[in-house]
Amino acid sequence: MFVDPDKVSAGGDTAKVLAAIEGTREYPGGVKRHACGLFEIGHFNFNYCLGEDEWDPYSASDALEAIYRAEGMKAAVVELAEAVFIDYGVCDSIEQFLDTECGRALAESSEEYCVSFTHVAKEPGVGGWRWHKWGPYIGLGEPTTEYLADEEQFAAGVYCFHVYRRRATARNPERLPVAPARG
Repeated sequence: MFVDPDKVSAGGDTAKVLAAIEGTREYPGGVKRHACGLFEIGHFNFNYCLGEDEWDPYSASDALEAIYRAEGMKAAVVELAEAVFIDYGVCDSIEQFLDTECGRALAESSEEYCVSFTHVAKEPGVGGWRWHKWGPYIGLGEPTTEYLADEEQFAAGVYCFHVYRRRATARNPERLPVAPARG
């Protein structure tokens, strides 16, 4: 399920410097809440905006390792083949992310998640942003070039997303650092 962190801020000095370097015109260092647990930021480091003791970046590889240790190699291979949870990647929009299998699985999970989104504008002729460095593309288009600027589609740009999971705390002590429940 998507939940709002107890504390979300524009971040300390580090986040402000990053926002000045990587920020967008719309949210230069600020945080915009789109819906419960879904935030757009003007940089790529939402972890600086969250309470340090409350959230961890979700790690699909850690989840697979936990399955391997608990259930063995076969179960881990099955989970990998059926994986819908993605820890970070690229989508067309926040709304489109919610319509993906990953977005629906996060929303329906009993675990508590929040997701950051950073808009990457398409700037033809500039080069710049490359697809392969930001995780899997789960959007509706089909990237055909190395650089976003060279694509014929994606006029509105894309969004990089990063999933965060709430740590075990007094609020939810039963949470264990394992993979999401499989059906």
